[in-house]
Amino acid sequence: MSMLAKERGATTIEILAGVAILAIITPVLGSLIHGALTTPKQTVLALQATSGTGATFQWLSRDITQAQSSNLVNGAAGVSSATFTWTDYYGGGQTSHSLAYSLDGTNLQRTLNGVTSTVGRKITDVTFARAGETITVSVTASPATGVTDQKTIRLYLRANA
Repeated sequence: MSMLAKERGATTIEILAGVAILAIITPVLGSLIHGALTTPKQTVLALQATSGTGATFQWLSRDITQAQSSNLVNGAAGVSSATFTWTDYYGGGQTSHSLAYSLDGTNLQRTLNGVTSTVGRKITDVTFARAGETITVSVTASPATGVTDQKTIRLYLRANA
């Protein structure tokens, strides 16, 4: 009989070696799988925070650059709400506008001429400050625990006509 015909199974040492290799590989594979499943979620949450503040700043930029005056005190510490006013002149007529921004829970509210809309969600902090004709707005958004996006923008009030 040949040598191969006498071997019928694995020895104890071969089985132990296989178990040891699996014990080394299993945690590595587990962490790779866990990372592959959680990283996309964190990336999506970070993008949500960034896109949330981006859309909010589009509204703020548009509105504040139209404004001619504000209730913000020049040189005072920042506050969480602000009111802006301006007058548009069209074809010999004029239209006055009043605009207010305020944080309601985690929603940034925009009230233009008495009509309120939400321009930012999951906003944890907003600060308005004035230095001369420059308005500084800082917004912090947090769509999920551990994910925040903080941005600051400086805008100029429109000169009076």
